Amino acid sequence: MVDVVVYGKVIIDSLKISDTVIVRNIIGGGGPQAAFGARVWHPSVGFATRVGYDFDADLRHALEGLPVDQQGVTTFADCVTLRGRPISYDANEYAVPAEPDSEHAIYGPAGWKELLSQPISLPDDYRHPRAIHLVTEYAHEEIVQDALAMRQEGVIFSLEPLIDHRGFTNQDEIVELLKHVDLVTPDWPSASGIAKSDDPAKVLAHWSSLGTPVVAIRNGRHGSYVWNSWTDAAWHVPALPVDVVDPTGGGNAYGGGLVAGWLESRDALKAAVSGTVSASLMIETIGVPAWSDEIPAIARQRREDAMARCTRM
Repeated sequence: MVDVVVYGKVIIDSLKISDTVIVRNIIGGGGPQAAFGARVWHPSVGFATRVGYDFDADLRHALEGLPVDQQGVTTFADCVTLRGRPISYDANEYAVPAEPDSEHAIYGPAGWKELLSQPISLPDDYRHPRAIHLVTEYAHEEIVQDALAMRQEGVIFSLEPLIDHRGFTNQDEIVELLKHVDLVTPDWPSASGIAKSDDPAKVLAHWSSLGTPVVAIRNGRHGSYVWNSWTDAAWHVPALPVDVVDPTGGGNAYGGGLVAGWLESRDALKAAVSGTVSASLMIETIGVPAWSDEIPAIARQRREDAMARCTRM
């Protein structure tokens, strides 16, 4: 049995370093990054996702370097693995929309719909965790129903909602789901758009009214804002001052760290700081960092330093 189940996509990313340099075949998609973020704080993490027949030996080797249980990685022989457009970032470390390149034109968006429509069944070892964390834009997919059923049995349900912050086409169904979730960690464009405000305090107050007991809003280099219903306390958690090599997956790692930190402490501020530390480790390198047994000790020291930098809102 695993204690923490993480579900999210695997996307083969390309990172646009400059106008002439693109780094390809990076394991991305949010799922591996969230699993890494949780693994920083907890040794028993299982990862559930979908890949296609083209997920080759090099990609599998890279994913297997992540020290989490991977029984939940399901291969669909008739589908291609998700591939993304080349990613670049603005000054706030948010992805800039890119035009499709030849690789993306081959594999998406039709390939995305085909793979994501495939049913995924959780292994028996994932059926009774202490917490489940989903990275998804679909409020009605089967694994959401699994998580809701687990919550009825006392399992912590954590959600990183992928909200269409340009058209807000999935806003209503996600907001409805929030009443049945224990922790939620939206990104700033989604959170501020739904709250119709650019004021962090007002945005956090709005999200605190949507029914989720613990809310942690991620805002890139500006840090995060966290609130919980038990103490009605709100905090600003600054981002850690690290050298940012690749922002990709920092927010996903935060979500994984948040749920693992909550599982450890039942303290919203400490959980948010745990997420912040996981994100800091993620963005210091391209792709998912190579695992080292020293990472948990480094993380604990960073968390101790970061706790002292948080302020009440």
